[in-house]
Amino acid sequence: MHNYFFWCLIFVSSCSQKERSPLIGKWNLHVIESKDSAGVWLESDWMKNGIGRLNYLENDTVTVHFNPENYGDKGVEAYWYIANYNLNLDSSFVEHTRVRHSNPKEVGKTVKRYFKINNDTLIMHAREFGFRLKWIRKNE
Repeated sequence: MHNYFFWCLIFVSSCSQKERSPLIGKWNLHVIESKDSAGVWLESDWMKNGIGRLNYLENDTVTVHFNPENYGDKGVEAYWYIANYNLNLDSSFVEHTRVRHSNPKEVGKTVKRYFKINNDTLIMHAREFGFRLKWIRKNE
């Protein structure tokens, strides 16, 4: 009887566990691209030679941080936010609901990012900007 109860408990707990997100971990920006007039993806001037970091945590929080190449020069600021995320693996998108942002007017807004993962490369689409972002998983 004790074995039966033990195996039932294991089965129930395994069924209720949430599937681990493939996004979890740290990612470094490789490139941001936008389409030209012919529809060809080209490197965008925004964040060219800059640094970008993306960090998905297991507690459904994501941090996003961009430092332009000339960060620190007069008028050049970082772009960052902290958000709660909701992952939809079936449709390959993630929603970020911003709880903190470098622009306070963006707090509370939700953005949708369609994505594809190929090995250690994450490709995300920020459709409101017309950008395709390529991230490389940071091995630690």
